[in-house]
Amino acid sequence: MIYITYIPLAMFFFLDCFYLGLEKYFRDEYKNFIDKLKTSSFDFDDIYNIKGLGLCDKICYTLKGTWSCSTTPFYMIFAILIYIILKIS
Repeated sequence: MIYITYIPLAMFFFLDCFYLGLEKYFRDEYKNFIDKLKTSSFDFDDIYNIKGLGLCDKICYTLKGTWSCSTTPFYMIFAILIYIILKIS
């Protein structure tokens, strides 16, 4: 019965990883924009140009977020605590 607690734990883990992936994507886009400014290949259309991510890119950036030191240890501790509570009760 308590095994159901792993479902929201996994959902929040992947949600955090997704947003970390989006943050990495926007940092990469910002870096590309700054590089364009430095190399004088800047165009005014680049100011408001934000490309959408395809499904493959979303998955890749989300997977990059799963190996973050801010998500994996945090959720691993909760998973271990849930396991310990299950064994005790």
